[in-house]
Amino acid sequence: MDAVNVRRGEKSNCEKWNVECDLSIRARQQSADTNTQVRSEGSPSWPSNCSDSSTALSGPIPPPNALTLNMRDLELMNHYSSHTSLTLSRQEHWPVWQTQIPREAQSYPFLMHDVLALGALHISYLDASRREAYHHIARSHHDRALEAFRSEITEVTPRNAGAIAASSIVVVMFVSGSTKATGFSVDTISSYIDILAAMRNTGSMVHSCSSIAGGPIGHLAQLFQAIGDCGSVEASEEMDSILVLLDDFNLSSSDTWEDKIVYQTAIASLRQYPPTQVHDTPTWQQVLCWPTHVSPEFFALLRAKRPMALIILAHWLVPVHTIRLMWFMDGWGESVMSSINDLLGPEWRPGISWPLNEMKSTYRMPEAFDPDLR
Repeated sequence: MDAVNVRRGEKSNCEKWNVECDLSIRARQQSADTNTQVRSEGSPSWPSNCSDSSTALSGPIPPPNALTLNMRDLELMNHYSSHTSLTLSRQEHWPVWQTQIPREAQSYPFLMHDVLALGALHISYLDASRREAYHHIARSHHDRALEAFRSEITEVTPRNAGAIAASSIVVVMFVSGSTKATGFSVDTISSYIDILAAMRNTGSMVHSCSSIAGGPIGHLAQLFQAIGDCGSVEASEEMDSILVLLDDFNLSSSDTWEDKIVYQTAIASLRQYPPTQVHDTPTWQQVLCWPTHVSPEFFALLRAKRPMALIILAHWLVPVHTIRLMWFMDGWGESVMSSINDLLGPEWRPGISWPLNEMKSTYRMPEAFDPDLR
């Protein structure tokens, strides 16, 4: 794997979030679109084989002294361990989030701040009365994590690879979940594509470094292995018919034949990693399957917001919209779908009739995210 950019970001999409942007985190986006490349000065490289608190907060929160900061951190870690960690994956992977990552964070301050930031963001998501205050706390830890990472990490080694990979995943969740407090950016589609790019890059990191599997958070590698294995699920007869129509729509479009071939491959991936219908309960591994396996050529067309690429993406937004435990993705499905619907012209809009109807037929119950804390 080529050298990676660490915590690199696309500033324009993050100004709305008011955070130091980390999208396309710690990885070089393998894209033909050179406009997406971001400077990587001072960033460590990801080797092709790596086997061998004192910041004052603004707003309603007074500047903390050392004691109050420690008590606040204990509150955040308790919330993360007791609640947030249980919302990030299926039960068999809870130990990764609840125990292994916090233990690893004791040796890496940047990861500790990432974990505390996510815990604070989760409180902000759940409690509207404390949303602004805890979003300030979350953002403070997020910024301090970035500072700590830049000062601590000069190269990626077998010893720190697991902490970096874990931090990458947590930052994706943080940036995704910040929209509850800040609202969605003006260019929602580009923001979501940035998140997909970060997911793809993080998966590549974990797969590229065998030292993670044998390290203190080795189950992290197993979790990403589950993402690769979820292609064994066959599409239902109903879903297969929908994808046949999507393929026909592509072949009858006005795109070039070269682009149609790229789209055919992406649709074939949808068949291998079928989008889940609303009456099913998708896992976050299922949500990650397709975007982490599509080709770089398709991803370049997606970044260019080509109509057929957006139509294919719209079909994958159905499980993003319906998943119940990914609180940090709440609202993304309908927001991106609405933007796609507005962007497509009359010639292309019939291609998103199925995902639009699927989203309209489902009702998201907010209490499903964490009923014990409401």
